[in-house]
Amino acid sequence: MSNRVSCVTAILYNPQGKLLLYQRDTKPTLSFPGYWSTLGGAVELGETPAEAIRRELEEEIELEVPVQFWKVFERPHSSGITIIQYVFVGYLDRPVTELVLNQ
Repeated sequence: MSNRVSCVTAILYNPQGKLLLYQRDTKPTLSFPGYWSTLGGAVELGETPAEAIRRELEEEIELEVPVQFWKVFERPHSSGITIIQYVFVGYLDRPVTELVLNQ
């Protein structure tokens, strides 16, 4: 079993320069329940990070948001694995009141 997992996240901003964050569910089985986070998730087998972030945004907010790759870094997780985090940046041109959040 590999001790490295690839994940993606999107830093989305609006015309006022505000960032989109959401509060994670409080299920105790989730990592960081109740914390504030950006949108994203794990890269699935056979998927590129760019494909993964498009899929995650479609699943989580039901939108195709144009994003650009920004950077990648490694971060340790409390479970003992290392997460390879791919970060994308995108512009969200609609009010948050119009968004659907699927957690």
